[in-house]
Amino acid sequence: MEYRAVDDLLKLVNQSIKGKRIFLGRTTEETFTIIRTIDTSNTGIPAEDNQSIDIRGSYCQQIYFGKQEPLIINNTREHPFTSKLPLTADANILSYIGVPVFYKNGEMFGTLCAVGSDAGDFTEDDIETLTSFSNLFSYVLELEKLAIYDALTNLYNRRYLDLFFSNIEENGTDVHRFR
Repeated sequence: MEYRAVDDLLKLVNQSIKGKRIFLGRTTEETFTIIRTIDTSNTGIPAEDNQSIDIRGSYCQQIYFGKQEPLIINNTREHPFTSKLPLTADANILSYIGVPVFYKNGEMFGTLCAVGSDAGDFTEDDIETLTSFSNLFSYVLELEKLAIYDALTNLYNRRYLDLFFSNIEENGTDVHRFR
């Protein structure tokens, strides 16, 4: 995945929702993986790019296993579900907002979220903002797919394979072991 688009997306979200740790994550039946995160306000909430946790220990599971709709929790310590999660106390997360990110076919890719170290005042306007950015990222996912997969076979296309093998040769990897 091209991370420049993700970085730009998170910077835009950060300009709209200030004072929070923002992240884009990938969800599966087993894991929640942070693809990229940004924290320009130094919330102190620990999170790293490519960090994976059990989905059942994350806030995003409520979106993934639930109705796959946006979610606001303005006080995680008083919420019936998040108050019991170790993540709430361990990471000092007191507020959460998240929206699902979907592929064009309707399958859920993951979530675009913001968390805060203070009880929040997230609003429906914040949901609309995150949803717009989520839709934008969905378009990026579709464009990426069109750029690297053959539409007929759904296999990598010639352009992608040329780039892949040229990167291997540039990095000194023996290209013959892939044949």
